[in-house]
Amino acid sequence: MSQNRLRLVVVDDHALFRRGLVGLLSDMPEFTVVGEAGDGLQALEVISTQNPDLVLLDVNMPKMDGVETVRELRARKIPVHILMLTISQNDDDLMGAIRAGADGY
Repeated sequence: MSQNRLRLVVVDDHALFRRGLVGLLSDMPEFTVVGEAGDGLQALEVISTQNPDLVLLDVNMPKMDGVETVRELRARKIPVHILMLTISQNDDDLMGAIRAGADGY
């Protein structure tokens, strides 16, 4: 069964939220959390080294926000699915992420 587990990276600048989500996902048999990051720059490094199937990515972060991170992942042609995580209700965040190449929101 372990070979069928989805490999995830969780990216969010709020450490408490990120660690809680990682803990929750780690308890689910469908997922293996292979990395986490607190900003887009860290995310690029973790994603490049861990080769996840899916990235859960916050929109609003310091250093490099989620939309910029999506653009960079797509420019590097890294084959990963990207789902945006946010509490933002701003349509610009949604459309910016989708236009940048995110798979879902």
